[in-house]
Amino acid sequence: MKPIKGVITADIVNSSRISAEKQNALLDTLKKVESDLQKFCETHIEIYRGDCFQVLVNEAGKAVLCAVLIRAMLIRKSWDARMSIGIGDVSYQLLKFKAPVERQYLLFK
Repeated sequence: MKPIKGVITADIVNSSRISAEKQNALLDTLKKVESDLQKFCETHIEIYRGDCFQVLVNEAGKAVLCAVLIRAMLIRKSWDARMSIGIGDVSYQLLKFKAPVERQYLLFK
């Protein structure tokens, strides 16, 4: 049986209003969030389309804590994000869309 993991899927609130300068600041913030999260739990962040990201949380029980920490870190830097949390087996799969999309995590029962 595969280990159960958590996946946080999020997108930045009002991202269509973000200037090019602030997009770089947002990416820097997300990189800092990933680095800071490593102190609490083993995670991996994938950023795609510039305003969306997914966080793989290796211990499913820590997914809610990680989501709260991510949101707090973003709000501290004047950002916000809508988030959802999925729990289950994880399979990596490249989704092919016309928009530039990187690897995303898919949950399977």
